[in-house]
Amino acid sequence: MSGERVYDLLPVPLQNMAVSIKGWQFHRARYLSASFCETARTLERNEQLSFKAMKELQFSMFREFAMHCFAKSPYYRHLWESRGLHPSDIRNPSDARLVPIVDQAFFSHRVPASIQRML
Repeated sequence: MSGERVYDLLPVPLQNMAVSIKGWQFHRARYLSASFCETARTLERNEQLSFKAMKELQFSMFREFAMHCFAKSPYYRHLWESRGLHPSDIRNPSDARLVPIVDQAFFSHRVPASIQRML
């Protein structure tokens, strides 16, 4: 018998208890998971950063993302290489202007409509 059928057969006080238990399980899975705790610790550390340190962190994350796109996406690799660029060319925040930008019009002609709705 499925959980929903059992729930429908329970008296209201037991239904309330079942919902409370399920809510507690969701809360525990979401807010006590290792990934959530690590994210919370990271955010707490980042709140204490100076403006300069935060800018440096943001730029390092930007560079990591650029390197990831270059390594994992044949399209972005071609786009960068067609401009004679490599992610290692991005050495300081002012170099961000070198990063090739792809506008939405480009993707609207190449991405199926079903995927566009998800974006």
